[in-house]
Amino acid sequence: MDNATKYLPFNLDAARDGAPIAMANGQTAEFVAFCERAIFPLVVLTGPNNVIDASFRADGTSAGSDDFNLVMVVSVENRYVNLFSVSDGAVHGVAEHYATEAQAIKEASDWVDKGGTPMLAIAVPVEVRVK
Repeated sequence: MDNATKYLPFNLDAARDGAPIAMANGQTAEFVAFCERAIFPLVVLTGPNNVIDASFRADGTSAGSDDFNLVMVVSVENRYVNLFSVSDGAVHGVAEHYATEAQAIKEASDWVDKGGTPMLAIAVPVEVRVK
C-alpha cells in the first residue's frame, strides 16, 4: 500500500469539526476559533512552536503570501480497480479495490477463467481517502 498526503482547498466547516489543516507551505496548523465579526476571523495555532496566528480570512487565505494560506490535509491510499462493461454499454468498476496492481490483475484473470466477460480496463490506479 502506498499512502500519501494530499492538500485540498480549505473548508471552514470541516476545520471546525476537527479535520486536519496545514499551511500551503507544509507547516502544521490547528483550528482554534472563528470570530465572524473580525476582518481575519480564523484563529489558528501554526508552526512547530504553536504560535497563535489570527491573520486568516474565513476562506483560509492569509494576509501574507499564498504559502501561508490554509489547506485541508487528507490521507490517501493508492488502490487498483478493474473496469468492465455491462449490457447497457456503461463502464463500471467492480466493488472491490485491490492493494496492489498484481492482485487486481490476478482477480481479472480469475474472473475470465471462470467464464466472466473480459475487463475493459485492468488495474486502474485510483486514490481513496483513508479514514
